[in-house]
Amino acid sequence: MRRLPKFLIKLSLTVLFLAAYPLYAQITPAQVWQDWQNRAAAEEGVTLLGNVAQTGGQDLDVRNLVLRFEQPQFVLTLDLGQMALRQAGEEVLLTLSDQDQLTLRLTPEEGAPPTTIEGVFQHPNFSQKISRKGGETLYLTTAPELDFDLLSINDMDVAALAGRLAFKARDLTATHLDNSHNNGAQSTFLSISDLAVAAKLTVFESQSHMNYLVNMTDVIGTTNQTQEQQDWQFNLSGVQSQFEGIDQGQSFQMKTSSDAGSMSLRSDGRNLWILGENGPQETTITLEGMPFAVATYRADRSNFNLNWPFTPAPTPQEFALGLGIQGITLSPELWELVDPKMSLPRDPMGVNIDFGGHVLVTSDLSDSVARDASLQSQALPFALRDIELRDLSIAALGATATASGSLSFDADPSAEIAVQTVPKEGVITADFYGVNAMFDALLAAQLIPQDGEMGLRMMMGLFLRPAAGDDHLTANVDFGNRGLAINGMQIK
Repeated sequence: MRRLPKFLIKLSLTVLFLAAYPLYAQITPAQVWQDWQNRAAAEEGVTLLGNVAQTGGQDLDVRNLVLRFEQPQFVLTLDLGQMALRQAGEEVLLTLSDQDQLTLRLTPEEGAPPTTIEGVFQHPNFSQKISRKGGETLYLTTAPELDFDLLSINDMDVAALAGRLAFKARDLTATHLDNSHNNGAQSTFLSISDLAVAAKLTVFESQSHMNYLVNMTDVIGTTNQTQEQQDWQFNLSGVQSQFEGIDQGQSFQMKTSSDAGSMSLRSDGRNLWILGENGPQETTITLEGMPFAVATYRADRSNFNLNWPFTPAPTPQEFALGLGIQGITLSPELWELVDPKMSLPRDPMGVNIDFGGHVLVTSDLSDSVARDASLQSQALPFALRDIELRDLSIAALGATATASGSLSFDADPSAEIAVQTVPKEGVITADFYGVNAMFDALLAAQLIPQDGEMGLRMMMGLFLRPAAGDDHLTANVDFGNRGLAINGMQIK
């Protein structure tokens, strides 16, 4: 049963096992180190090395710690520095020095030159307690401060380029409960009060520079894993980002902020589920020398959901996709640019999309080789079989539009994308409210030229027909054996 691409499983588990590998024997420093090495050896292409010295009693120091991943496409070597394993009663205490210099070496295949990345990892007062009760192993991790700064790439001093890549985390605590050797169950709780990433790049020849900063507060993550299913949940109370730069003397800046948000993911080895939602968010763009110096976009809330099969099956499988953004407003500066006469309604706007159906998956979407081969053949790794449009709603400029219906497809899975996405049959019904009033407002704002009014109204008359209610138009889009017809009028 597949859960993730094979290499991602190796990379994720091998990096994390230092903090989360279950111990089957008595908890001693020597047993911890031996179990870690056994775990690495059990993974194809993975090796864990280190110079181990006994420092008194059962305590161990591990220096020159190296984690090596060897795959057909590349060899990845990570120098991790050093750590200490101390016996503390019935527990083992893992500690790190306040600072380590990390080195990452990537050697591609076919004799290409290697890439070496070096950085400094600071982790004062980092500690992890490992204990066991019954059949469960418990890991308690605390890290008041975690900081990483990139120093060089291929011996090129990052500071000399006035560049920077930095990461920081504050007040990290984590609890990992592992019962995988009994029933495969594992669970993790992670909390970080402040998480930030900063990047800076200066290009001297073009007199350009760019800065990027993202900061997240009160980050909480949980994972639950069994032999059949994996679940991830992420929550945060707020996120802010800032992107700014100067290019040829002209400056620009973009700031975004968002209130509480959450995302959950689930995989059972055959399907992937994603569910996300976000509170109020705001984006502000500042462009020097442009007609609008400052432009702001706001939204009250947004949501996203996806259910998608990623393993091949002989019969079609269910899928679903949803996206919603509500309470969209624009700053007065933007409105002034497009509608200085204030002819257009400026009510909050919104969009909602909700549809699902069945799809025939023909290639393993978790296999990058199969996925790339499918894309190169200009054919999708899946073929649509039917779609049910449960809701498509748009509200803007005082008008609203809604649509629903269903479509079916029967194209050969090996056909090109343009062929696969043409429906065989089906009907979509759409309703429009306030369109005539919106049309008049667009004319008053001079966003529709006067000499084009007649042609546009005639076009609306061809494809939209009056329905019951004030300023209510409707359209019936029919895909059938005779081709495409709108309100009974054959189009092609």
